[in-house]
Amino acid sequence: MDPILDNAALEYVHFHSAQTYGREIAELIKQIVSCKAAAETAYEMEVVAVMHILWCRLLRYRELFPDQPGKASGSPSHDNGGLEIQKQMMTFVYQHFGENISIEDIAVSAQVNQDRCRRIFKQCLQQTPVQFLNAYRLEVSGNLLRDTDQSVTEIAERCGYRHKSHFAKAFSRCYGCTPREYRKKYQGTT
Repeated sequence: MDPILDNAALEYVHFHSAQTYGREIAELIKQIVSCKAAAETAYEMEVVAVMHILWCRLLRYRELFPDQPGKASGSPSHDNGGLEIQKQMMTFVYQHFGENISIEDIAVSAQVNQDRCRRIFKQCLQQTPVQFLNAYRLEVSGNLLRDTDQSVTEIAERCGYRHKSHFAKAFSRCYGCTPREYRKKYQGTT
């Protein structure tokens, strides 16, 4: 596992559903989730077994080791330049999501124009850059509501929402409850 865990360039890896590996990795992850959800006796052992298979597949996937040819057969169906640009843009979003960033900022971070930025996000993630940014902001805000005692206003501001009402509406659309209800449900506090 060290070649993956020690590789700072592997902040994330995108497995596309059009790729055999993408479908296989998704299926293994579904098996893990299903085992955990069923929680049958000794399900942990089954999860560990599937995790071993998952790691085996990851280590065979040559895109994780671009400087070592021949690690796996078959290459991804999209151009690697697009994947590298996507990675740069996603990393920019992860690092600056709390700031007032625009699609132009995201595109400039990878030195592409806005049209190419939109195409890459649509091709690789089936969403626009703004949808990706907003989804990430909401994911982080949900984690902060669960795991910290920061106020809803502080969390909204930290996640790039300048108006608490806008944050509350977006959060409710995404999670089906208000930020306070979410916190109460998952943290057990008011």
